[in-house]
Amino acid sequence: MQYLVNNNVGYLVSLTAERCPDIQGYEKDLHLTCIKIVDFTPPTLQQTEVFLQMMEKARKNKKAVAIHCAHGKGRTGTMAACYLIKQYGYTTRQAIDKIRQIRPGSIETKDQELFVHQFEEYQNTR
Repeated sequence: MQYLVNNNVGYLVSLTAERCPDIQGYEKDLHLTCIKIVDFTPPTLQQTEVFLQMMEKARKNKKAVAIHCAHGKGRTGTMAACYLIKQYGYTTRQAIDKIRQIRPGSIETKDQELFVHQFEEYQNTR
């Protein structure tokens, strides 16, 4: 946790369904958000909105965000791709390609890919 604080991380997002990390002693420096998503499944739209609201808050406060799940690929990659779509106007393909370029193997299932596509469509109707 100290490493995160030392590197301007002010927000920690846990996407594991199993448990939330213990940040005892770092509550003053780290804002923890736990979004319980079962491994190899996509998030819900509501879970994605919670994530994106937290990302916006971090951006306004000029703090970095650490996102994690069990291996940092499926759930983390899916949420990161949705962020690229919302924040930077990426298409589904651009977002998935960018995330996979940074972290090969990310967005592990067809359902996760489909969710990113559905999220892009949702954003385009807003």
